[in-house]
Amino acid sequence: MYSILTPAWIEMGSGSLASLEEIVACHDTGRVLIVTDKGICQAGILDRVVKATGKNAKDLDIFDRVLPNPDISAMEACGQVVESNDYALVIGLGGGSPLDVAKAASVLPANGGKISPLLGRGMIKKPGVPLCLIPTTSGTGSEATQAIVVDDPESGTKKAIWDRHVIPQVVIVDPYLTIGMPASLTADTGLDALVHGIEAYTARTTNPVAQAYARECIQLIARHLPRAVKDGSNLEARSGMSLAATLGGLAISNGGLGAIHGLAYPLDTVKHIPHGRTVAIMAPWVVDYNRVDNEETYTRIARFLGEDVDNLDSRAASQKAVSGIINLMESVGVSPYLTEHGIRSAEVDDLAKEAFRVSQRLLPSNPRKMAEEDVLGIYRTAASR
Repeated sequence: MYSILTPAWIEMGSGSLASLEEIVACHDTGRVLIVTDKGICQAGILDRVVKATGKNAKDLDIFDRVLPNPDISAMEACGQVVESNDYALVIGLGGGSPLDVAKAASVLPANGGKISPLLGRGMIKKPGVPLCLIPTTSGTGSEATQAIVVDDPESGTKKAIWDRHVIPQVVIVDPYLTIGMPASLTADTGLDALVHGIEAYTARTTNPVAQAYARECIQLIARHLPRAVKDGSNLEARSGMSLAATLGGLAISNGGLGAIHGLAYPLDTVKHIPHGRTVAIMAPWVVDYNRVDNEETYTRIARFLGEDVDNLDSRAASQKAVSGIINLMESVGVSPYLTEHGIRSAEVDDLAKEAFRVSQRLLPSNPRKMAEEDVLGIYRTAASR
């Protein structure tokens, strides 16, 4: 038995931002808050979204103070803005950080106003203000998940809220909004989506529907990510990546994650490497560990990546999943080796120990059990070039 949770309404494809006027009109009993960041404002994307609300633009407020990797206090600050006003709709606009802040802000007023009591699974008791999410990157899939990821400065780790109440009522995925993303951001966010597909497909907690989302996610990324990085104005490639990212979000929301995300945490929180790049760096080495006793599953992953596995034995075929990830990473200019991202050899063991400490929430769903010495081995392999 398993449950499948998705947003109620998804507008997908080029020009879908035009649906925003109708969406706002459906919530005409109060004002609308757009949650975003300064970069979205400076890029002119906010202006396009405000214009798309049509005659309802006069009722909009803007919260543009979202920073990368928002912490508990930042989410609560936005929640206080929502609590102080009679908003009929909260719109999250941007990458994963603005979308997660919008999710949190929408539910905080009805649930005590504090993040800490809501951390974990199923801790939100009451629905929040209706929520519309509009991604401007193709990676996090936050627009389709029941998750909020938040930095906790007190513990020095990332923590999560996992609850059906943060799934948005409406999602707009318009690839036109991703045109102009820098090549490096396109690569990092695209690889984040790839890892979502791989982990959701292989997690102990997965199911056939999540695997269907994940399979299509991986195949789309293998086909479109190199072209999107090479030519950011290629609308076909951008459309493929936008769809892949949302499918990846649906996949992890319904299928789960694993050790790749868990082991990547200290690269983000300690070394401040962008999230998409951290999970990409760890992906081939965790997959190489996980494929032991799971060779058939990872052979399928290799096929999804476009690798030729015909006429290979199961061990060699599953290894193609590792080389396929590395090939894709290198094709978009991202090295899979820690030492090429500013990590000194002397730091590797301490980072590995921290990774094991902070990844306990995700290790149970990893397809292969993992002890601290296994994590040390994975980190050493990732640094061995």
